[in-house]
Amino acid sequence: MHASRGFTLIELIIAIVLIGITVAGISTSLFPQSRQSAEIILASRAAELGHAVMDEIISRQFDHNSGALGGLPVCISSSGPQGGDGEACTTPDKLGPEDTETERSNFNDVDDFNGLSGNVSDVLGEDLSDIYVNYRVNISVYYDTDLNGIPDSVSGDRKRIDVVVIDPQDNQYEFAVYRGNF
Repeated sequence: MHASRGFTLIELIIAIVLIGITVAGISTSLFPQSRQSAEIILASRAAELGHAVMDEIISRQFDHNSGALGGLPVCISSSGPQGGDGEACTTPDKLGPEDTETERSNFNDVDDFNGLSGNVSDVLGEDLSDIYVNYRVNISVYYDTDLNGIPDSVSGDRKRIDVVVIDPQDNQYEFAVYRGNF
């Protein structure tokens, strides 16, 4: 008679250890990929937020002293040709909301957003914190007539708008656009 032979206790323990090592190896190789997919979602939301903020800013007129209909009449810059019927453009040291524009709903030109920073509701004026949890936005607006990304010391015919969106992991996404005085 032959006795049926099964697995010994030692063989079972070795099999369990090998399966455990295999599962641990597979799970550690998948973890970084799940983190990457989370970063892609954060980056997509940051891009949406950056575009929304930029669209809201760029929809405003060039300057407080320029017209609302395509900028006509244009304001007169200190770096451009002199003359014309318009008022002088806001000087670089006065960029930001005017004294009467204490609420975001009163912002009428792009430089009113200069220096605005904080969470989404501070920037957009709407509470979207349930969609953009722990996102922050920093905005700067300055004259940049020669398009070099460096603020000019005199008023010009182009303002650069920089929007930086910071996601919950402190990754920064920078957006920039120029608004012309035409």
